[in-house]
Amino acid sequence: MRSRRRLAALVLSAPLLLAACGDGNAEREDLVTSLTEVAEISSSEANCVADVIYAEGLFTEDELNNAAADPASVDGFQDTFNAALADCVN
Repeated sequence: MRSRRRLAALVLSAPLLLAACGDGNAEREDLVTSLTEVAEISSSEANCVADVIYAEGLFTEDELNNAAADPASVDGFQDTFNAALADCVN
């Protein structure tokens, strides 16, 4: 089980992980890649987080793109991301 410190670091790195998605289109696979390469979590953990973030109807495409630039700009995004990390990362 990962330490609380590790989980806290992941939570605080959300803007960096999303920024790594890059070109203004926050694609699911880009998030998975960022989580596995930058945050160094497993592929299954990263896919679990992405499943939560990209759940149908949770966030619009525009909101996801805005969150990639500034997670705090999208209501509920940071809380959802943090909850996904807490639930998905062992």
